[in-house]
Amino acid sequence: MFGRDEKVSGSRLTAVQYIILVIFLVLAYGLWRLQVVQSEFYAALAEKERKLGGERTKAALAQAKLRGVKLGNPRLHEARAAYLDATRQARETRDAAVLDIAANRASWRTLTDLSEKCFQRGIVSRTGQRLATSVVWRVLARGVVERNVDR
Repeated sequence: MFGRDEKVSGSRLTAVQYIILVIFLVLAYGLWRLQVVQSEFYAALAEKERKLGGERTKAALAQAKLRGVKLGNPRLHEARAAYLDATRQARETRDAAVLDIAANRASWRTLTDLSEKCFQRGIVSRTGQRLATSVVWRVLARGVVERNVDR
């Protein structure tokens, strides 16, 4: 029925499939290699730009210093002084509370009463509220005023 020319050979199709597969793999490898080279190029370019940016920043800072510009936060000294003052005041308030509680604990009957008396005398928590009874209890349990030196 079929002549030699009309038959489709299975080995011919397989050879064509292998050729197409090899061509595809060669193209895929070429594209992958191109992508690797391109990414290496961009990495080197980014590294160079990073170095140039650092050099430009250093040069600009040096020029600003020559012009007499004061670098840094100009109010940092004031902020540090305010922080130290607030810390000192907080320590003084805490020490006053500890001394007040320790000196008068015999005359007050409950922790809530102690807390209320401190509140009436202006000894309050960080949020301005009455001292919690657990805070009063810790002060009584410690029994000693801790003195911290300003740093």
